Amino acid sequence: MGGTEFKEVDKLPSHTEVFNVPEKPPLKDLLFKVYGPAMIILGVGLGGGEFLTGPVAFVRYGMYIFYFTIITIFFQYVYNLYCLHYTIATGEPVLVGLRRINVVVPFIVLAVMLTWIGFPGWIAATGTMGAWITLGRLPTQQDFWTVTYPWIVVLIILAFLLVASGRKIERTLEIVQWILAPLMLIIVTILAIVLTPFSIWVEAFQGFIGYNPNTGTPIAYFPSDVNWLTMAAYIVSPAFAMGLNLLIMNWYRDKGYGMSAKVGYIPALIGGKKVTLSPEGYIAKPTEENINTFKKWVRIARGEHIWIFFLGNLLGMLFPALIWRSSLPLGTAVGGFAGAAAISQGVLETYGYFFAWLITISGFLILFTTFVGILDLFTRVFTDTIWSVSKRVRESRIIKNDVRRLYYLILGIYVIWAFYATTIAAPLILIQISFSNLAIATVIAVPFVMYLIRRKLPKPYQPPKWMDIINILFIIYALWLAINVIGFQLGLIK
Repeated sequence: MGGTEFKEVDKLPSHTEVFNVPEKPPLKDLLFKVYGPAMIILGVGLGGGEFLTGPVAFVRYGMYIFYFTIITIFFQYVYNLYCLHYTIATGEPVLVGLRRINVVVPFIVLAVMLTWIGFPGWIAATGTMGAWITLGRLPTQQDFWTVTYPWIVVLIILAFLLVASGRKIERTLEIVQWILAPLMLIIVTILAIVLTPFSIWVEAFQGFIGYNPNTGTPIAYFPSDVNWLTMAAYIVSPAFAMGLNLLIMNWYRDKGYGMSAKVGYIPALIGGKKVTLSPEGYIAKPTEENINTFKKWVRIARGEHIWIFFLGNLLGMLFPALIWRSSLPLGTAVGGFAGAAAISQGVLETYGYFFAWLITISGFLILFTTFVGILDLFTRVFTDTIWSVSKRVRESRIIKNDVRRLYYLILGIYVIWAFYATTIAAPLILIQISFSNLAIATVIAVPFVMYLIRRKLPKPYQPPKWMDIINILFIIYALWLAINVIGFQLGLIK
């Protein structure tokens, strides 16, 4: 399917119809009926950048580089809303919509995505924290096969069972993240308040603008002896996945935002039922009523992104970073097979067993729920793309027009790969490589998304032009990172 025209329908579903809420939903309805995908994004993001790659960079270079967190989250905030204009208007995830440029384009993005999500370092990092619980010390390479890897195997199986349960997979993930993400944020906030010295708080707030009094840098401090793998993994990690955030539109489709309510969703294996998932989206006639309904959907998405996505991810980076920075000496290069467990040992040696166990359990749950989200995301974006592109696959004797069959076939392949991929490098290295590749992915993906929305989406539903300017700056920002990461990996930059 490479068509460029949408099927036109008379009416765009409203949020009152989709979620059975009043025109102006009360806070309770907003939180537990209307909002949701941003909480999945927050929960998944916490275990990648906020709890691990960001704090690793802050321990090494100080909190003076925190301003990158604000820049990266802002770019993604604008980019996400840009993408949501497309999914709300058409019911298509942006990745699926890219086939309207050319059927090859979604697979180019998927190939780029594999450099990020294809190496499941998140579950390996969870395993290192499990190993610390078992051993009461930092796990080493010698402990990998006897302690760390058994934890990894059990956790991968548990993640599979979670993704397989419930009526709608997106709703299952939403419930998990609504329970765990706020709980983990509360715990790390309390720990940061209790454990962090005043001097580190001052350093953190200086980092909001990049002021470093030690070097006399008034704004935008940047270390001179930078390890670009560590630095880039931090800079791209706040919030979610930079330019690959187009992938999260699949969760908004399954939630039912806008025209998505007419398209369908991916049901779960256990507790779900066969649901018709349209391989393509629709577009509502640009009547005054439909355009007003569309604008209300955009306002809902903007509210969710301000309070949950932007603010949640900002605090999600700040508080774990304060704990890491308070527990490990400045200049510490965290790495090897200890990975995320380094914070457990650091807190143990600085503050004692009680706080060490508290941060370990919190980190364990944060990293595990991240992998659950990644497991679903990897599977659903491949499922959606193949489902939308290939009628032959949909009607094959194996799939039988049941999207669940395709979803769980791909899920099974990824689970098998994860059992192997977690053994090929140290957990932290897997995550740093994955994140550093996001800069390159952004340079490739964002121009495709801009072209799709400006050339294929009807003008009444297009985002404002100022968003294009922000997206161009986003590409330049990512290009700067990509050049330095590639140069560093090739040995051209020391």
